[in-house]
Amino acid sequence: PAISGSLVVWEDDRDGNQEIYGKDLETGIEKRLTTTPGATEFEPAISGTLVVYSRQDETDNCQIFLTDFATLSTTQLTDAPVCFRRPDISGHRVVYDGAPGDANLDVFVHDLLTGQVTRIVLAGVQRDAHISGDWLSAEKVAQVPFTNSNVKIYNIPRGVPIEPTISEFDESSDDIDGQRVVYQTNERGNLDIGLFEFVLLNEPPVADAG
Repeated sequence: PAISGSLVVWEDDRDGNQEIYGKDLETGIEKRLTTTPGATEFEPAISGTLVVYSRQDETDNCQIFLTDFATLSTTQLTDAPVCFRRPDISGHRVVYDGAPGDANLDVFVHDLLTGQVTRIVLAGVQRDAHISGDWLSAEKVAQVPFTNSNVKIYNIPRGVPIEPTISEFDESSDDIDGQRVVYQTNERGNLDIGLFEFVLLNEPPVADAG
């Protein structure tokens, strides 16, 4: 499941096929958000009333879709002969990972207002991105096979990457909110939760023509 305000969305197979459902906790209204025959929808994320998710068709092709809980209008965000997976959404930005044209997974940022899609091309593999405002966090793997992973933070407007965790231990399954990132780590021999908090110092002014 995923939650934003009073709206909860989740994967549901009550109709014999895996679909995305949502429920408004305040009104009690529940809706089925996906109705594509032969397709499987999974990995929902929500911001406001906008729900993003992965859809896998009968050819195992995975694409990212967006459905508005309020209107049930649906938009396909990706359309390529490769799999895009693990979407997340914050405001008007959607992030997901994929590997069109090469072997490395990279993170993509899709601006819903402009339609612009930016591929974050960094060394190694980036996957499982999460977004909060202007910042995203992702799992970074130096190379294939996936033997060691760390967490990377990226400022979208300025294109600045930060690596808060660089070690021989595995840090993965991250999430971000504001300027805090949480992740899973095996640094002490067990699976524990780590927290990285960052503060912006000496931020340059942003020009405003108005």
